[in-house]
Formats: sequence, C-alpha cells, structure tokens
Amino acid sequence: ITSGKTVTVSSGDYLEVQSNLKVDGNLIFQDSGSLIQVNDNAINTGIISYERKATVKKYDYVYWSSPVADFDMSGIAYYVQYGWDATALNDNGGEGNWVGVSGDMTAGTGYIFRVPNSMSTTLDNFTATFTGTPLKNKKNITVYRGNDYTTNGTLGTPRTASDDNWNLIGNPYPSAIGVNEFLDANAAI
Repeated sequence: ITSGKTVTVSSGDYLEVQSNLKVDGNLIFQDSGSLIQVNDNAINTGIISYERKATVKKYDYVYWSSPVADFDMSGIAYYVQYGWDATALNDNGGEGNWVGVSGDMTAGTGYIFRVPNSMSTTLDNFTATFTGTPLKNKKNITVYRGNDYTTNGTLGTPRTASDDNWNLIGNPYPSAIGVNEFLDANAAI
C-alpha cells in the first residue's frame, strides 16, 4: 500500500496476500475484518490498524491478544488488566493466579481487561484499535504448569493436581484461526 493511500477492510471481509505485506500508507481492518497471508514465511513491514469490538457493560472483562508486534497495552482504555500465571501463588495456597501486567503485549499471550468505570450498566461497544506491524509466521507458545498437588487449600477449598495447569493463550494473528486445525495440531498438549 503506497504512501498517501488508504485501504479499509470492512467488517466480515478479508484481504488475502500471497506473500510479503508492505504498508507505507494506511491499512485499516474494521471489527471482524481479517488479513490472510498464504506464505508462512512472509515478511511484513509498516503499520496497520486493527479494530476489535466487544459488547460489554460496566464491570465486565474482555479477553484480548495482540495481532500486531510491539503493541503497548496502555493503548487500550481499561480500568485494570491482568495476565494469568500458572505458577504464581494464589490465596488458597496453590499455584495459578492473575497478575498485574503492563507494557507490550506478547504474541500469543492472552490478557484480560476490565472495561473502564465510565461504561454504562447497559450493554455498549467497547473498542480497541491495535496498531503496529501485523504478526505473521508460526508461533510456538510455551504452556506452563505449576507444581500443585491434591490437598485442601489454606482457605479450605480443595485443590487438585490439575488446578494449576490453566494457561491464557490468545490468537496472535490479524485474522481468525481454524479452531479444528488448531486443536488437532495441539492435541498432545
């Protein structure tokens, strides 16, 4: 996309690129728009804007992952945000807890954002616009497991050996992923 030009991909539509993507102008993806790249080894340069909307109300949470590189989560208007750490100690004496996070979002990591307190108590759109170089190439995401064991926790709530095996993983691409292919490729995890 050449300098001075703007291409907008409408909601529910997609832009398919066979290989590299070079953006010197403006490339905007409206909510539910997608970038599909056929070549897994494509090289992307330039900046896109990638809009996502969630229908929420005050006190709701949204789970998001960045589809662009080096996106600072402070670019999202939120009240608080967290990441999940499978090995962080929790109040029940086990492992697996929400932890405060800030800075750039890591590709493939999911984050939880509580919407601003200024949101209404009735449903409304909450929008985030991710700006940066679109992520590409296959991503290997580390799945963490804690060392919890079966016992009653310090709060009297039973703990099991699998309580600390949860991970919050997010789609690292500016497009939808095929859920069946994803699950099949990761069946052993």
